[in-house]
Amino acid sequence: MNTKLEQYRIFNEAATTLSFSKAAHHLYISQSAVSQAINSLEKELDVKLFIRLSKGVILTPEGEMMHKNIAEALTLISSAENKLTSFKELKSGSLTIGAGDALCEHYLLNYIVHFRKLYPNISL
Repeated sequence: MNTKLEQYRIFNEAATTLSFSKAAHHLYISQSAVSQAINSLEKELDVKLFIRLSKGVILTPEGEMMHKNIAEALTLISSAENKLTSFKELKSGSLTIGAGDALCEHYLLNYIVHFRKLYPNISL
């Protein structure tokens, strides 16, 4: 997976929970890994995203802007992944067959009926 994308996922979880330890728990990684990812991202972007407090963190204005945009981007990525999974599992999509009347009537019709029963959400 792209390192930057993973950093954004970690950032998003930390920004949502406002806690590096909760983010680490939700992502099944160490708190140190969350802190390192956030520090690396802040260094790469040359901006502070969080204000660290003794009990959690708060977002800076830049962090709030990033969180809004990153959350939207991750939602789009998840949606695209889900659609690909649906296509792969034949839960959605379309199938186009080009054939003459005689071929359809005498050969393909039974297969098409069977296909429709197996995959009702695929448009033919």
